[in-house]
Order: sequence, then structure tokens, then C-alpha cells
Amino acid sequence: MKAKKGIFPILEGQIVMTFRDNGLILAKMEDGGEIIELQFPSTRAEKQAWEVLARQAQEMAAQMRKMDREWKDRVPEGANKAQKTLAQFQRLVQKHAASERNIGFYARRLQLTPHYLCALIKKTSGQTVMEWVNAEVISEAKDLLLSGELQTQEVARELNFPDHASFTKFFKRETGLTPQAFRACKSSSQS
Repeated sequence: MKAKKGIFPILEGQIVMTFRDNGLILAKMEDGGEIIELQFPSTRAEKQAWEVLARQAQEMAAQMRKMDREWKDRVPEGANKAQKTLAQFQRLVQKHAASERNIGFYARRLQLTPHYLCALIKKTSGQTVMEWVNAEVISEAKDLLLSGELQTQEVARELNFPDHASFTKFFKRETGLTPQAFRACKSSSQS
């Protein structure tokens, strides 16, 4: 049977896994340009754990492909190029806003100039690129704050702010409340 490759994006690159007959035969991690061979397990227990992880990775890849197809289905049929670009931009923002908050990143990913991207998004949606990005960051911040599992400093780190103060200032500017006040307000209203 022909070998199939599964490519799984991770924070700093991707893992490329090669499968044959539902068994993992090779795994490499690519981070930037360097390729690192992952050690194939040597003991029976390690091989079983490896195979379980490989199956889970295959299932996850299938789900990601399905989600990708569903996302493409959300773009209305007959949508013009600007509407399609807006949909691609929104998808990128949902995926990367926590770590990427500069216009250049989104412009490069969409193969547009930053100026053209800004004009297109503003004209098509009525909002600026940074309004979209900031709204997504705030949404993620609120979810993390309301989960109660992380302290505010940890939420700031999770969302790639340089420090707690920067996150607090950003959150207050966008919502009118500090993260602590937002959390307290929401937890008292749920009581």
C-alpha cells in the first residue's frame, strides 16, 4: 500500500508523519528549515503508545480537513474576491490572533500588501484589521478569564502580551473593565 503523509502544524513549525497500512513509519519535525527525525520507539509499550498517538493524529488531521471544507462552505456561493478574502482573513484571525497582532503577518499570509489589506477589510466589513484582531483577542481573553483556571498574569502570557500591565491596559481600553473587574463582575452575576 502507498504511504500517506500527514502534516500537523505546531507552534514552531510542523510535524510530518508518514503512514503505511495505518502504521506510522516515519515522523519528522520541521521548524523553520531544520528537519529533526523523531526517534522511533524501541520497546513494545512505546510502539503501542506511538501507534495510539499516530491514530489520534490521523483522526485530528481528518477533522481539520473537514473543518476546512466546512469553513469554505461558509463563503456564500457567488461571493466576490473581496468577500472571499474577508472570509480567509477572519479565519486567519481566529487561528492566530493570540500570537500575531500585526497587520503585516496577515497581509503576508494572504499575499497582499498591508495597505491593500487594510483598505479591503475596511471597505468589505466596515471594521479595520486591528478591530478584528483586537475583538478576537478580547474574546479569547474573556474565555480564559471566565474559565477560572488561569490567573490574570497567566492569561497575559497565554495571549503573548509582554507583561501583565500591557494586557490589563489593552483589556481595559477594549472593554472598559480591568481583567480582574471583568472576572469579578461575571462571577458575581453567575452566583
